[in-house]
Amino acid sequence: HLDLLPTPKLSFSGVVVGAPEAPSLRVKRVVAEVGLTDFIRDQYHISKLDLEGPELTLSIGADGKLASTIALPETVSSNAVSVASADITGGLVQLSDARSGNSFSFAGVNGEVRLEALLGPFSFNGVGTYDGTAYAVRVGTGALDADGATNLTLYVKGEGDGFTVNTTGALQTA
Repeated sequence: HLDLLPTPKLSFSGVVVGAPEAPSLRVKRVVAEVGLTDFIRDQYHISKLDLEGPELTLSIGADGKLASTIALPETVSSNAVSVASADITGGLVQLSDARSGNSFSFAGVNGEVRLEALLGPFSFNGVGTYDGTAYAVRVGTGALDADGATNLTLYVKGEGDGFTVNTTGALQTA
């Protein structure tokens, strides 16, 4: 559904990103507000994005690399797509690790995502639950370089007086 006035707003449901047989991302409902003049210039600066019920599936391969069925185009304008603020409600993140055979589910994910450009930087600040315990989570990356590498920061704090993890490292996507 597309509304042009007063602010262009695009709404759709049942989004699937990645290979249809094993998508990396599913979203129940998406509502995006964009600037009309940006749209005409082939710029997609999303001022407000609501993602209801997103389900992100990640896997770590036997080689220890993050695997994804999402592929970015070979050439992409570094700033043609940006998201000023995306609100996530009712999300789920599933992670499987082929090295150990373990799987993890982080449910009830609610928070805010920012994406300055399609290749990053990216940030998430929110909450969710794992195994019945609530956690505050912050994740951030820099922009991807030409080799698909970036810096990654992760902060996780358990409910109450639980533990806190704060780490920074390298992420290789290709």
